[in-house]
Amino acid sequence: MLYLHGDADGRGIEDYVAGIEAIGAEALTGKVISGAGEFMPVERPEAFVQVVRDFAKSAVSARAKQRSVVLPDKPQRCRQREDSLMAHRRAEVRLWRS
Repeated sequence: MLYLHGDADGRGIEDYVAGIEAIGAEALTGKVISGAGEFMPVERPEAFVQVVRDFAKSAVSARAKQRSVVLPDKPQRCRQREDSLMAHRRAEVRLWRS
């Protein structure tokens, strides 16, 4: 999960991140966008897009590392499903590289 915070309000991100984690969020990444307030996509669109893109790339990469290896003794149906998922992952990677 990605939490973005602009520094224009003068508050730190720590309390916000701690509050989100306290209600059960796992794998939370907090990022501060300098010079932005509550309307980051409008106030700092380039920085906003870059942070979201970097987060998405790292999430896709982390998920790819968690993928299981297709073993030869798996039924054909499972191999076909995993091949389909890998094709989808490659399409996601191409999307984020563009």
